[in-house]
Amino acid sequence: MNQTRRQRVDKLEKQGERFFEAIRHVKTELFSPTDDATTHAINLGCLLIGDPKIGEPLSNAWQRFLEKYDGVAYGPSALSPFQYKRNTILAARFNRELVLPHYSGANEQEQFTAIFAAVPPWLLWFTHGDFTADVLGIKTPDLSSVTGFVRSEATFERWPVLPDGMFEPHPWPGGYAEPMTAGEMKLLRDSTLLLTDEMTLRERRRAFDIYRKYGDGRKK
Repeated sequence: MNQTRRQRVDKLEKQGERFFEAIRHVKTELFSPTDDATTHAINLGCLLIGDPKIGEPLSNAWQRFLEKYDGVAYGPSALSPFQYKRNTILAARFNRELVLPHYSGANEQEQFTAIFAAVPPWLLWFTHGDFTADVLGIKTPDLSSVTGFVRSEATFERWPVLPDGMFEPHPWPGGYAEPMTAGEMKLLRDSTLLLTDEMTLRERRRAFDIYRKYGDGRKK
């Protein structure tokens, strides 16, 4: 086997090890809001590397991120953070070691803080990244320039999956609506993101009642 082929095989073997390590962690992360927030933060970090822009789908930025690393995607192309939660978790797991070193910090919490400091307000608002920051205990940047624009309840419902569409700065119907306070966001988080198989039907109904009231990130 020549050197070029050996290097290629070594590269594929390393990717394979990381891929199967990611799979081993997926099952335990499916119902953890903190791990979901970590997944969301890492994938936001990937998007930033791909230079997301207003007026284009976020999937374009994701593709640019992949192309910066020879298109081998640091993972199979099926590992998209835009469709299924399982694949969203796998994408973050697979790319974690690649992405976090791009952001300064002595530990992961500081690196996540650096990611949120770099995320433009429109992207944070569009992806419900302010909710992610709250779960991780990170101070949310000033979003006053974007909270007057519509964002989707469906996007929040699928969190930490990213929306693959584009941010369009359309005002809320009927005018500006006040965003949730930190206390209300905590109530929403505690009531909706801790959904597990152990919850009773009554507890689940209460969670979704609160979601319907606050799920788009503004008071109703």
